Amino acid sequence: MTTQQERRHAPRYTAPDSVPLVCHVEHEGVKFDALVVDVGHGGIGAIVHDPAVRLEVGTVLARASIELPGHAP
Repeated sequence: MTTQQERRHAPRYTAPDSVPLVCHVEHEGVKFDALVVDVGHGGIGAIVHDPAVRLEVGTVLARASIELPGHAP
């Protein structure tokens, strides 16, 4: 078991499994969806299921929107 020290200055909030949050992204001419797992002041943590999409930690996605279930886009 390893221990990691939390270095963030702002808290992160985990997206509940009961409310799936989908982030629609257009990046470098490619459109894809990502499942949001957590949200914080500095960004989001997300899972991309498309193996063709490669993002480095810290990548800024300027054209992205998060879909909230039950709300109009």
